[in-house]
Amino acid sequence: PVFDSATAKVIKADLEKKKDIVDLKDKERVLPTKEEHKRMTIPGLIGSVIGVLVGIVPGTGGDISALISWDVCKRVSRHPEEFGDGSVEGLATTCASNNASIGGALTTALALGIPGDGNTAVLLGALTMYGMVTGPTLLSNSAPFVCRLYIIMIIANLIILPLGLLSAKACIRLLSIKSQYIQMAVLLICCVGAYSMNRNYTDVIVMFIAGICGFFFRKYDYPLGPMILGLLLGDMCETNLRRTLMLSNGSYLQLFTGPISIGLIVLILLAIGWPFISNLFQKKKNKKVEG
Repeated sequence: PVFDSATAKVIKADLEKKKDIVDLKDKERVLPTKEEHKRMTIPGLIGSVIGVLVGIVPGTGGDISALISWDVCKRVSRHPEEFGDGSVEGLATTCASNNASIGGALTTALALGIPGDGNTAVLLGALTMYGMVTGPTLLSNSAPFVCRLYIIMIIANLIILPLGLLSAKACIRLLSIKSQYIQMAVLLICCVGAYSMNRNYTDVIVMFIAGICGFFFRKYDYPLGPMILGLLLGDMCETNLRRTLMLSNGSYLQLFTGPISIGLIVLILLAIGWPFISNLFQKKKNKKVEG
């Protein structure tokens, strides 16, 4: 996105952005309209379910669940062309999925002692410092503590809601920052993050090469979501596939015989084939209308 924005007409984009910001400032409405609520209901439910399921998987987090939810909702949406340009449905599903993944990650962390993401890893570390043993025994030996923890999370979400609504108009002013400054700040943070992982300049070079490839993918309308998911989940999938084959003595049938695996495969096939199924229904509907 940085390279794409840098090669675009920045002055024109800034003028259009300032015009949009003025329009937003003039509007007193912060909450969505009734029509927007209707459009956000199904994507929000889809994002919530995917967020919980992805959050339960160790090593994942809100970013991965948001990407998966966004892609699934784009496939099943009646307005897929709006995704990527400020779609209300895309915003609803990604936010719902990001929030729901916290609950799934917390469930795995408290029940099994395995952190689902970075936040739950910090939580488990804090609990260990206070002498609490995480895992299955935590729910049986410290059930009141777990109940209080979930109550605190519910209260925190209730407090965040009015704070977010009150600060919504103030946050609009952040959009008035020039695109050049935002691009340089993002590029600097990316360079620091790439170098800090292994303290190797080669990682920074790889980052720039990946950025250039991503620029051409955007330019020629190649979807970036599947590639990002592949990079994030590829290593984890290979590791768990090897572990599964070791437990099943090299048999792949274990991947297709368990009830959980069958359910996941059905959901994957539905997510992939839904656009074709919806097109068939739409063609039949058009034929009936024409008839």
